[in-house]
Amino acid sequence: MTMKRWKLIFIALFAIVSNGLSAQAAGSDGVSFSSWLKEPIEELNEQNTKALLLKIDQVIARNCKGAPAQSALFAIYPQFTITKSDIVETGMKSVHVIRAEVSLFAVNRIDMGVYGSVSLQLQGNGNSQQNCIRSIINQIRVTNPTLSKFIIRAKEGIVEHYKAGLPTTLTKVNSLIQMKQYEDALALLAVIPECVDNYTIVAQKMVEVYITMIDNNAKKSISKAKSFMAVKDYEAALGVLLEIDPNSNLFGEAEEIVSDITSKIDDKEKAEIEQQLKLYDDRKDEMEKAKNNTVKLKRMRIEASKNAGIEQAKTQVNLK
Repeated sequence: MTMKRWKLIFIALFAIVSNGLSAQAAGSDGVSFSSWLKEPIEELNEQNTKALLLKIDQVIARNCKGAPAQSALFAIYPQFTITKSDIVETGMKSVHVIRAEVSLFAVNRIDMGVYGSVSLQLQGNGNSQQNCIRSIINQIRVTNPTLSKFIIRAKEGIVEHYKAGLPTTLTKVNSLIQMKQYEDALALLAVIPECVDNYTIVAQKMVEVYITMIDNNAKKSISKAKSFMAVKDYEAALGVLLEIDPNSNLFGEAEEIVSDITSKIDDKEKAEIEQQLKLYDDRKDEMEKAKNNTVKLKRMRIEASKNAGIEQAKTQVNLK
């Protein structure tokens, strides 16, 4: 076989492997988690509780590299159950020996859907119960293959859940739009991981809902601004106009009103609202730059709509 033919075969094999790895990465690597204490664990003091959550964070960091944070919506929470406790007298001192089951659950904090769980049977000893527990926590290895498999399966479960439920989700979203409940519609869409098949549909719908929502808000802001202008309260009018999202289709109308305000006030009044005017001009310049870059503008609007939806989702369950 000639060297040239070997080279072609190698390139073909490399392409196949690369495509396979890319497909695998795209499958569930867009999902990440945060540690979460669902409820206080009575057996653990404050220090050991923090140590257990830190260990979970380390496991997540190792197994979710490069994945975007889901703003605490997908979480892993622990349960700690002491299955056996003994005190061994050694003559000079007493040694506590504890066997425990440490369980981890991967959940969606919005609807408390469970996507996976794992349990570890561990044993520790020390001169007190809390020292035993710290010994047990220290035995949880971040490199444990069982924990890696748990997170991989949980991520795959999340992706499959949202993939299967996408038609139902879009139906709910359309119903919420009809009722003008735009924030709730965005919340449903924003929690869908970007690695889900047909995410383009989700992104388009998010932007559509977001633009409708901010246009609706812009109409109200413009109406308020005009009321303030009628009584020559230009500072208040400008403050209201600053609330208008640059992505809104009514941002141009807001610009005209700002120009009208600046033409009606003297230098002293301009100085008083100089900071507000600068902030407005900065936002306008940023949007103008984005308009010259279609890809950047599209991505900016997707991010803005997603962030708005995530914030709404978090308020629904009092997340921070």
